[in-house]
Amino acid sequence: MVLININPVRFLELGLDAVGFDENRQRRTRHATNIARFRASFGAGPAACSAIFRDLQTTAIADARINKPNSFYFVVAMNWLAAYRKESKMAGFFHSDEKTLRNHIWKYVKAIAALKGEKIVWDIDHNPETFLISVDGVHFRVYEPRNQPSAKWCSYKFNSAGLAYEIGLSIYHSKVVWINGPFHASVHDLTIYQKPNGLKSKMPAGKKAVADRGYVGEAGARNLSMRNTFDSKAVRDFKRRVRARHENFNARLKSFQILDGCFRHGVKKHKTVFEAVCVIVQYDMENGHPLFDV
Repeated sequence: MVLININPVRFLELGLDAVGFDENRQRRTRHATNIARFRASFGAGPAACSAIFRDLQTTAIADARINKPNSFYFVVAMNWLAAYRKESKMAGFFHSDEKTLRNHIWKYVKAIAALKGEKIVWDIDHNPETFLISVDGVHFRVYEPRNQPSAKWCSYKFNSAGLAYEIGLSIYHSKVVWINGPFHASVHDLTIYQKPNGLKSKMPAGKKAVADRGYVGEAGARNLSMRNTFDSKAVRDFKRRVRARHENFNARLKSFQILDGCFRHGVKKHKTVFEAVCVIVQYDMENGHPLFDV
């Protein structure tokens, strides 16, 4: 297979051209503005897109490997995740029919999600620090399945149907090390944490995860650390920065409109989309857009 390697500069040009900013408009515009427009259209920077496009061709994960890559349909899939427009609008904008777009979009979204096995890895057991990760539960809107009506779908965060996921971030590196879900939005964060083969089982003895008040309930939890009155000022400030850092990551996920609005494609496909977006944000953190240091 001949590797098609597109550098970030060229990806910036290709991506902007695909969404209506032709070469002349790009040339007349400041670089910072072009980058901002690219991020608004694709949810990540051109360096991250370049790296993903390369790895989709070279990955050892069979389900993720794309043998005949097409940069145009790749950026269309990225734009769908970032802007989440309806197929009928995309068909006119990208001058292609709905079925063709749908087939290519899902091919690339599934392939990106499959890279989770390489990019989202628990590899922090030997970190010498006591505080290893931050953990948080995040909810996303979905339409309640008509054949499975239940109060279990209801999220207290927005009083409508939703899905819950658990996310663990390394505190000292811009790295997602754990994702788990989906679960009914009514499932408590602590219940998800305690599930068999869940995050609690991954935590090494003597190490702690910084969590918010959503995890209150496990008396004397050895591996969860929340705000408490016995913390010194330095520890309180540290935990506050860790929580703010995690919220910044959650905001990056929801900058993709497919996760910010109500998902239209059924609960079974939501997991694929969520994992694809997590992988994209991970690539973006590795390619010039890291989280802030605590």
